[in-house]
Amino acid sequence: MVTQEQSEKLKRPLDPKRIKQRTQSGTQLSYIEGWDAIAKANEIFGYGEWSYTIVDLIHIGTEPRHDKYKNRDGWQVAYRATVKVTAIGVEYEDVGFGDSVDYTSPLSGHEGASKEAVTDALKRALKNFGDQFGLTLYDKEQKGVANGSTDEISRPEARTNANQLDAKRKAYFANAQKLGVDGENAKALVKSMFDLDSFNNASLEQLRAAYERLRDEAKVQL
Repeated sequence: MVTQEQSEKLKRPLDPKRIKQRTQSGTQLSYIEGWDAIAKANEIFGYGEWSYTIVDLIHIGTEPRHDKYKNRDGWQVAYRATVKVTAIGVEYEDVGFGDSVDYTSPLSGHEGASKEAVTDALKRALKNFGDQFGLTLYDKEQKGVANGSTDEISRPEARTNANQLDAKRKAYFANAQKLGVDGENAKALVKSMFDLDSFNNASLEQLRAAYERLRDEAKVQL
């Protein structure tokens, strides 16, 4: 059963400092990180007082991937996971997905994709406990997010910079397509040029530099 203290914590609005943002398929998404969700579960439910079970973990498929900028072949691996969370006398179950691209070994791709799928499913199951686990982020108005924070996310200048970066990403993909480069290869170029783990970590300056390289390569081919 839920205690009064736990109930009060669960009813609190989500601290905007915990919210992260990424762009997916041209859409800006808000989310909380996996480690953050686990830490919050430990704080609210107590260490050893909640648990999760991997109900299933399914390999969706593996496809070849070629990085033309480094002239290397690799693999894109995808997984689907179902996770069940048990806490305060109730259980919630949800599904998550994960994919990973690796150019050294397909086994490494399986590891990354399966872990991502389990983390995604865990976060989606935990969201059923309310806004402290990101439920409000599924609401377009995000009414469950606390107001008055001085965190970077809520500052007007930070929102402006985020909007500029999102617009630059969209322009980069559009211009790359005009040059005959698909989205995945356009991402791969940015990541390989600046040794980034994720395309979404690229700065405005890095996107500009990547586009200039695409444009220069197109001129050479002509």
